Amino acid sequence: MCYRYIYLFLEVAENTYLAIKSRVGTRIHYKRGQHMVAWNMASLWLRSYHLNEAVYQAMLSRGYTGEPAVLENFKTRWVDWVCLFMTSLFFVALIWLNGVIR
Repeated sequence: MCYRYIYLFLEVAENTYLAIKSRVGTRIHYKRGQHMVAWNMASLWLRSYHLNEAVYQAMLSRGYTGEPAVLENFKTRWVDWVCLFMTSLFFVALIWLNGVIR
């Protein structure tokens, strides 16, 4: 979940930079530029905070309690081994067919 949030935050920052660049162009007085950057940083922080709150509320509505759910007593059965073997066999067949077809 954290990785997804980081990528969303970076996408918002990239979109904000692109918006500033497309509105301003290449030359601007540094005082106006500082004001614009500060305004956009505040806006980005506010959007990030609202996104964080929305993600947290969504997690709570899906049963998040603050602790990750883990399997403590996981044991492999014969069905797991058969599925692993079949999947491996399938991928080996795909690789072999790819070499034959070329």
